[in-house]
Amino acid sequence: MNIILLGPPGSGKGTQAQNIVTQYALKHISPGDFIREEIHKQSDIGKQIQETVNSGHMIGEDILISLVQKHVSKKDYLLFDGIPRTLHQAKLLEEHYHIDIVIDLQVHDADVIKRISSRWAVEKDGKQLTFTDKTSAEGYVAEFGGDLFQRADDKPQVVQERLRVYHKETEPLIEFYGKQHKLYIVNGGKSIDNVWRDIDKLLVKLHVKKQSAKKINHTLS
Repeated sequence: MNIILLGPPGSGKGTQAQNIVTQYALKHISPGDFIREEIHKQSDIGKQIQETVNSGHMIGEDILISLVQKHVSKKDYLLFDGIPRTLHQAKLLEEHYHIDIVIDLQVHDADVIKRISSRWAVEKDGKQLTFTDKTSAEGYVAEFGGDLFQRADDKPQVVQERLRVYHKETEPLIEFYGKQHKLYIVNGGKSIDNVWRDIDKLLVKLHVKKQSAKKINHTLS
């Protein structure tokens, strides 16, 4: 059983992906993790990706799929998060992995902009912590110290551009998977807990295998 999680930036994909892999027998596939690992190892593909990023260009779609293939076994049950982002990626992915379910977290643009532009971050001891609002971030700094800042890609004008790219490049996947009768829409505008309840009910209804209690406890520890 392989699942794709779709949704605009700020729709809560990362949070819900963690909920899904904790509760269900799925491996979380996020290309960003593989990219960071290869760059850190300074592998041949890692050096190639680093040069591409440093030059300001986007990582090629073929390279991205090759990276997924390198790290992901077809024997695992998979949750794809952050890939595919284009129709070309979707078609390349389906050449190697059978996709059973696609969950689209739908959130209105205005809500996305409000969510993301409200985020603030704190850098402390070489690590970055993200908070949903400035007040919470300021409270953390007051108690524990650190440097308060807002990431460039969380600012309203940048969020609007990220949404433009999403509507142009990723949104066509909704129709693509809809025609294959694999698409299920979830209202991502609700609270985190309510969105998770809707996803959980959907996966139970679709007979996706849950983790054993022992496995869940191990994962959460």
